[in-house]
Amino acid sequence: MAPGMANTSHAPVVLNPLTPIGLRDADSARARTLAYALFSNLLASPFDAKVSYALHDLVQQLADTTHVLPFTFDLSDVEDAAKAFDDADMGLIRRQYSGLFEVGSDGPPVPLRAELVRTNESVAKEEIIRFYEHFNYALNPSFQWAPDHLSILLEFVQTLAHQESAAADARALLSLQLAQRDFVARHIADWMPGVMDRLSRNAQQSSFFGAVVTALNRFIRADLAWQNQSLDASVEGAR
Repeated sequence: MAPGMANTSHAPVVLNPLTPIGLRDADSARARTLAYALFSNLLASPFDAKVSYALHDLVQQLADTTHVLPFTFDLSDVEDAAKAFDDADMGLIRRQYSGLFEVGSDGPPVPLRAELVRTNESVAKEEIIRFYEHFNYALNPSFQWAPDHLSILLEFVQTLAHQESAAADARALLSLQLAQRDFVARHIADWMPGVMDRLSRNAQQSSFFGAVVTALNRFIRADLAWQNQSLDASVEGAR
């Protein structure tokens, strides 16, 4: 699987809708794996010919996933915004994506690369690469110039959550859980406020991709709060 192109269509993910809210187990890891993968796909460039872009299918899968996440998450704004699109009109999808995330007289209006938002990115990017190397996450050569692209960062968390869902060793499980919490906090949540500030000053904030970014910001905040809570519970239970 190439970074920035999370595959969510070939292998069905079986989830348990009765998982209690807050419980951290294989089901919650699988649900979060799928949510991160779908957000990664939604924010991957539709200009890349290798991306299979069925927008309404991605939104529907994400909406279905909200029912099995270990925390409450609403996607109605994205579902409503998606009604303005026809999957066959790739020209419109690409124009809106490019106009919001890529093209601007002073750079992208709403950048999806961390180095265009935060000031300490040279140091942060080195840490991102160390995370990738430690967990054997190989960047496709086509994406090595942008290891801090939001779609790739989300896909990396997807791979960690997927590994968590299959981890049998308690020590490895805790390592994966801590890595997810630290990576999300330091390399996604850290610069999302800057993204949201720029989006709030852009005329496309209510567009489909504006709605996706807004929903992602809610998702990251909810997921990080849940991760902190579940890790605190794990530590307390281990005493």
